[in-house]
Amino acid sequence: MVETLSAPVLVIAHPGHELRIWEWVTLNRPVVFILTDGSGGEGEARIGYSKQILLQAGATLGSWCGVFADREVYDLILQNEVGRLVPLVRELAAELQRHPGRLVLGDLAEGYNTAHDLCRAMINVAVDLARQAPSMVSRNLAFPLMGDPAMAWEGRLPPAEVIRLEEKGLEAKLEAARGYGALRDELEAALKATGKASFATEYLFDAPAGSLRDAVPEEPPFYETFGGKRVAEGSYQNIIRYREHMLPLFSRLRVACGLEA
Repeated sequence: MVETLSAPVLVIAHPGHELRIWEWVTLNRPVVFILTDGSGGEGEARIGYSKQILLQAGATLGSWCGVFADREVYDLILQNEVGRLVPLVRELAAELQRHPGRLVLGDLAEGYNTAHDLCRAMINVAVDLARQAPSMVSRNLAFPLMGDPAMAWEGRLPPAEVIRLEEKGLEAKLEAARGYGALRDELEAALKATGKASFATEYLFDAPAGSLRDAVPEEPPFYETFGGKRVAEGSYQNIIRYREHMLPLFSRLRVACGLEA
């Protein structure tokens, strides 16, 4: 059994992301931090199921778990409210410092979802803060959420670790995912498109470090073009833009935590 103090730390933007690396979770029993409650634009929070299966798998919940509704994160980015993030980053840094050589794993910034990329920025700031103390973080890893997990950043990132699931582990992973009612349709669509093979291997990558100034595979990122379409349809009032909103927020967060932008 992994001791809580020496366990790695998992940081994800939305409940349900843990299912992408479920074999890693069950093997390592991490301390888990989750940024949002998974409520989406106007939906109901779905964090309860994530908490349940994580605890059943032997993981531990971090000091914050489901802090924001998804809509709050959207507004926070638009309004550049970095002050609401600083305490969370400092708590995460303190957790990373509790044991020498801590490993942290979290969402990869992919330019797909603003909350995912914000989560990655928070992780990187916390890692840089933690590394100021003698008990340095050993590794800062990331896992992709979109597309073929072997082709992160369109194949430009070499995998740092590859976990191949045996049949028993794969079935356990699919069972956990099917129990997640809010994600069941997405799972079945993915199974139909790619089969079980896409779930049978988990890829971890060394996270791009620092301020995330070049932290999207392409510009404009997906969330910016998608937001433009929603504004045109009348569904959104504002577009979150990479260089107008995300990058300034990342820089301000670093400065607010005492780091160079």
